[in-house]
Amino acid sequence: MLTEQRIINANNLGTFYRFVNKRISNKTGIGTVLENGVELTTDRDKARAFNSYFASVGCRDNNNPPDCPVKTDNSLEFVEFNASDVLAAINKLKSNLTYGPDGLPPVFFKRLRYCLIDPLAVIFTQLLSVAFVPDDWKRATIVPVLKKGSAKVLSNYRPISVTCVTCKVCERVIANKVRHHLTVNNILHFAQHGFTKGRSTCTNLLESLNDWTLYFQDKRQVAIAYIDFSKAFDVVSHKKLFARLSSYGIRGVLLRWLQQLFTGRTHCTKVGTELSENADLLSGVIQGSVIGPLMFLIFIDELVTILASFGIIVKVSADDVKLYIRIINDVDVSTLRETLNFLFIWADKWQLSLSLDKCCVLFLRSAEPAVSFSLGAVNLRGVSSCRDLGITITSDLSPSVHIHDIVVKAHQRSNAIHRCFLSRSVSVLTRAFIVYVRPLVEFNSVVWSPLLKTRY
Repeated sequence: MLTEQRIINANNLGTFYRFVNKRISNKTGIGTVLENGVELTTDRDKARAFNSYFASVGCRDNNNPPDCPVKTDNSLEFVEFNASDVLAAINKLKSNLTYGPDGLPPVFFKRLRYCLIDPLAVIFTQLLSVAFVPDDWKRATIVPVLKKGSAKVLSNYRPISVTCVTCKVCERVIANKVRHHLTVNNILHFAQHGFTKGRSTCTNLLESLNDWTLYFQDKRQVAIAYIDFSKAFDVVSHKKLFARLSSYGIRGVLLRWLQQLFTGRTHCTKVGTELSENADLLSGVIQGSVIGPLMFLIFIDELVTILASFGIIVKVSADDVKLYIRIINDVDVSTLRETLNFLFIWADKWQLSLSLDKCCVLFLRSAEPAVSFSLGAVNLRGVSSCRDLGITITSDLSPSVHIHDIVVKAHQRSNAIHRCFLSRSVSVLTRAFIVYVRPLVEFNSVVWSPLLKTRY
């Protein structure tokens, strides 16, 4: 009973499924995985395999720096740390998170925050003034998190880096100052909805569906191109990122500190209680860090700006990009083809790989593709429905397919609670349902409910 109450209070899907898996199959952690066709069963072997795979995903810079036009003459070269900024950063920490390589958990900082904020502000200021990053801050312990697909396939896991909490606090203060600089100078494109204050997947979808519904009611065909980048956060070239930061006004000692933060990093992977050997981080913006998402937004912002200049509509949520245009004549088709061709060239220049098999085109008001589009030499698949930021969009804009999918998943999770929770207390089971089932059926519900009303 107490264990089940703790699982509910954690409000964490990972904790929930570890509990469910233990009850169903008497297993914990990651199951058997495949490496080159060989099954790995021990945590030590799995940790080594995951770490090797995550290290192999990174790419070295090709030493071909693209042109980075200066976006602003205003620069941010130093960050002042004060006690209030540090306190706000500590308050953002989640107490249930684990400790990093330095062994200090978030709860330590939260409980002693009023004693720590002044010394930390002084330490952070001194470190930034000489562009120095402690070695512990450059080490990360990776926890593999299954995205989707078979749990045996290494590539189906996302590497979440557990870094030092002290570094996270420092990063948050710096990230807030950088965001303020970007906002004041109106730098980031408004089409970006990911990791942006006041914007989310919901605002992205609402804006898109508003356009699509108007086109649909005007009986106009719309072509929507969905673009998928492969391991986008993990392959960002550090040299190219630093060039982009400089063009966006992040210069001086602050830029040198960021260069130190991303240079010479190492990581190991933890499975169960086993740790792999350390490996060098060749590229990427560190998934699981505080400043990483913001760095990616800056890195990809130029692409969003240029794509919008072609006269089509662009909606972006971090690395999820979609382009759409109303098809009236051949000029519109040519515009979208030209835009896709530029996107392919830009991605190659900036060393961002495209998952061409996952990229596709959805035509509204037409179940069959009217024309074909391509990225490079590969024709994009024409689809009748597509998963768009967690919501299934169909060619007729009907939410029926999405509703069916979430109802099935909600039933599966409800059954898991019924099978694995020994308690039959109504309050406990109701709380479990509210925490783990309702979010499935309520996710972005304003996008698909209520249904489209039509005048007859």
